[in-house]
Amino acid sequence: MYAGIKWINIPFKDTFSKQNKIPTTHNDFFQYAKLHISETINLFPIREYDKAKQAIKIFDELFNTTLIPSYLNELPDLLDPDWDLEQK
Repeated sequence: MYAGIKWINIPFKDTFSKQNKIPTTHNDFFQYAKLHISETINLFPIREYDKAKQAIKIFDELFNTTLIPSYLNELPDLLDPDWDLEQK
């Protein structure tokens, strides 16, 4: 079609670089997230256990780590178990 022009095929994954530094504040994270993961921003902060796995996966993809900063972890404490190990 165009003589002498070669198209460059750069896969998306090669153009998306992971952020090396995890944002240190809630506001910094949300500014970064709005640019990169706006469709899943409602997963953060993590408040529900059923959404935690997806949020951690996205965090790993963005920052190459599964360690979630405490300002993004708002999971409620789990209930104490109702079983008794010493029961006879």
